[in-house]
Amino acid sequence: MAAIVSLLLLCVCSYFISIYNAQETISLVPALYIFGDSTVDGGNKLPSGTPYGIDLNTTAPIRWTNGETIADFVAIFLGLPLVPPYIDMSQAGISRMGVNYAFAGCGIMPQTGQNGWSLDGQIEKFNSTLKNNLTKMLSDPDLLQHLKHSIFLFSFGINDYVRLYLPKNSGTLSKLPPDAFAQFLQNELSVGLTTLYGWGARKFLVNNIWPLGCTPWYANASDPLAICCNETINQLVRPYNKKLPVMLKELQSKLSGAVFSHSNDFEFVEDLKENPTNYGITNTTGECHSTSTDFLCSNRDQYLYFDYLHTTQAANHVFSLNCFNGTLCSPLNIIQLVGALV
Repeated sequence: MAAIVSLLLLCVCSYFISIYNAQETISLVPALYIFGDSTVDGGNKLPSGTPYGIDLNTTAPIRWTNGETIADFVAIFLGLPLVPPYIDMSQAGISRMGVNYAFAGCGIMPQTGQNGWSLDGQIEKFNSTLKNNLTKMLSDPDLLQHLKHSIFLFSFGINDYVRLYLPKNSGTLSKLPPDAFAQFLQNELSVGLTTLYGWGARKFLVNNIWPLGCTPWYANASDPLAICCNETINQLVRPYNKKLPVMLKELQSKLSGAVFSHSNDFEFVEDLKENPTNYGITNTTGECHSTSTDFLCSNRDQYLYFDYLHTTQAANHVFSLNCFNGTLCSPLNIIQLVGALV
C-alpha cells in the first residue's frame, strides 16, 4: 500500500511540475477560491512601496512579498491563471476560475477584520459571488459540479495571534491559555468551513501558521543579528497547529463528501531554517526589504523573509512544491483534493 501511495504522489507531483515548467493551460480543477490574509492576498489591499511585487512579472496587482504567493503557485500548479481579487469586479465578476477574497491584516476573528474583510466577511463576499455572478453564468447542475470540484484555500490565523494574543500587541484574548485560544479560533474557522460546505464546496486546503517566533518581527526584536527563533512565541502558536488536523479530520467525518487537506507551514519554515542549503536559501533570519530603512537586497531568491513577517517568492515556491508532493500536505488527501489524476 505504501508503495502505491508513493507512486501516486510521484505522479501527482510530476504532473504539477510539468504544468508549471511548460506553462500549459490545462486546468486540473474548475476554480480556486482563496480566503485569508496577506500571505495569500492577491490585490484586495495593496501594500505601499515599490519593492513589493518587484518580481511579479505580470499585470496582476502587487503582493505583500516580492512576487507570487503560495496561493499563486497553487493556481499555477493547478493550471489556472492567477486568481483575480474580489475588489476588481471587472475581472472577478466574470471569472469562472476563481476569486481571491484574502485581505492583508485580517484574521479569523472579527476584531482582526478590516472593513468587513474578516473570515466571516470574506465568506459573505463569496456568497455574493455565488448569488450575483456564478448563478448567472452556470446552470444549476453545472454550478453544483463547479463548486464540488473547485478548491477552497484558507490561510488564516497569523493576525489573530499577532494582534490579539502575542506580546507587543496583546489584546483582550491574551489572558486565555494557549490551548483555549487555539480552540476558540478553530471553532470559528470550523463554522466558516461548514457554511461553505452548505453552499456546495467540497475540497478544502487549509494552511496552518508558520513559526512566528522565527520571523524578524519577533526573533530579531532586540538583536538584528540574532539567528535563533523566539521559542516562547513559537510555543504559543503550536497548540493551533496541533489541533488543526484533528479539527479537519472531525469535519471530514461529519460532512459527507468533503475532503480536507492541511499544509504544514510551521514544519516547512523550521526545516528551511535548519537545512537552508537544501532549498537554495542562504539567509533565513534577515529582511530582504526593510520598511524602516528602505533597504532592498539584490539576491531575493536566497532570502527566506522578504520583510519583517512575509516570506519571499522563492520560499513560497519551494513550500508549494513540497505541499503538492505530499511532504508538507496530507498525502492521501491531496490526491483526493485535485481529483483522480492516475
